[in-house]
Amino acid sequence: MKRNILTIALSSSLILSSLIFTGCSSNNTDELQNNNALINNTESLGNKKKIAKPIYKELKYSNLLDSGIQEEVKVILMKNGINKEDVERYFRGVNNYNKIYKDDLPNIAGFSVLEKSQVPYDGFAFQDKWIEKNKEYFDINCRISAFRLVNQFIESKDDFYESDGQLGMDIDTIEKNPDAAFNKNDINKFKKLFDIIEIDRFGTDEEIAKFISDQWDKRGISFVGNSDVTLISGFSKNEDTKELLAGHVGVAVKNDDEILFIEKYSPATPYQVTKFKNKEAVRSYMFDRLISTEGDAAMPGAIIMENNKLMK
Repeated sequence: MKRNILTIALSSSLILSSLIFTGCSSNNTDELQNNNALINNTESLGNKKKIAKPIYKELKYSNLLDSGIQEEVKVILMKNGINKEDVERYFRGVNNYNKIYKDDLPNIAGFSVLEKSQVPYDGFAFQDKWIEKNKEYFDINCRISAFRLVNQFIESKDDFYESDGQLGMDIDTIEKNPDAAFNKNDINKFKKLFDIIEIDRFGTDEEIAKFISDQWDKRGISFVGNSDVTLISGFSKNEDTKELLAGHVGVAVKNDDEILFIEKYSPATPYQVTKFKNKEAVRSYMFDRLISTEGDAAMPGAIIMENNKLMK
């Protein structure tokens, strides 16, 4: 059985709940070390339930350590309409994380090129170092970091949303980690957007995507205003409990003839910006990101959404 959740007891008075390494949930970072041959050798389930290899040949990525890359990305974000205050808040989180891990990140400056389908971070080592430095709260995860950048492009009705507590780790981080910097309206919108979605049955990808979109409509969530900055959500399917969870989330930003995909890899692991040629490559990356297995059995393929539409 794959070990995909680690529960950490910090002291008799403080127990932090589940910390997940390969996104905001899903599979184990240790196993990403085995993905070296994925592009050339291993096939994976595609979004349409057919066998499909990642369509990209390499990753051109940055961990945003150097000021030059940070300024480049800041300019692109603000050029695409993300307000300066949210950009600066986002990079405060980046820099606070990088102060702890500057000697541990594989990318030191500029963009690195890697002939792998994912960057093989050692999530458990990163987690241990975080706990050494900070025993009060988790670091930002993928959902929280993405929300910071797209918040202004998502509208929510003012009604209070009652969550069932499935986002407990996220909300604990938002309330305790100053880099989140959410107000009450932000928290309410965040819950509506990312709370687990219950579904009666799993149909086709198109049917599931429409169900997700309809549930957002019922919660009062709508996506507005900017087709060049979009929320990319990878929904994992739990066929036993009939639940859908946004297991990994990032933001796609158009930059001339390329797409920047911006993500916090997981609570313990780094911020990452990756350059892709097109949205198809981003979708392929996200699906590969959410591949999980139990022994030799493939788990249900993820549903990749761009805002409230199935990403194709």
